[in-house]
Amino acid sequence: APKGRPLAEVWMGTHPRGPSQVLWEGKWILLSHLIQESPERILGEGIARRFCNQLPFLFKVLAAATPLSIQCHPNLKQATVGFQKEESCGIGLSAPERNYRDQNHKPEIFCALRPSWILKGFRNPVELRSLIKKLGLSSPMDGISPALGKGLGKSLRAFFAALIELDHQRQREL
Repeated sequence: APKGRPLAEVWMGTHPRGPSQVLWEGKWILLSHLIQESPERILGEGIARRFCNQLPFLFKVLAAATPLSIQCHPNLKQATVGFQKEESCGIGLSAPERNYRDQNHKPEIFCALRPSWILKGFRNPVELRSLIKKLGLSSPMDGISPALGKGLGKSLRAFFAALIELDHQRQREL
């Protein structure tokens, strides 16, 4: 670990912003270069052909001692369209306003070494309204509860947007 401190997150793969190195035939080489030199040998014929000589995933190891942040990943079509749009607008890959740093989707697999909880997705709006009422949160959430209308997709988006746009003091209260 750099600086002798534990790391909370380690990524391994060929992503341009942090490609892994591998010890190959006695010397360190970027994994991306190794794959370029011999894609079928490293990836296998089927994977090399199917994914255009690219490693089709990024391996990530997390040491999560505390809850992690919310992550929202696009599907493949959204990632491709979003990346191409930002490229055509000339937004730099490292620009803070950039949303799509590559054109890949980000499916994830969770494999815990210790008992853990992971949350995926949202409850439907009817369940959320009921839960808000049961928890007695209806008055502090007056500005948010209306977002839970009858239409599932739009109301859920509006509800989540209203939650994450609250000021930090209000979030702590809720």
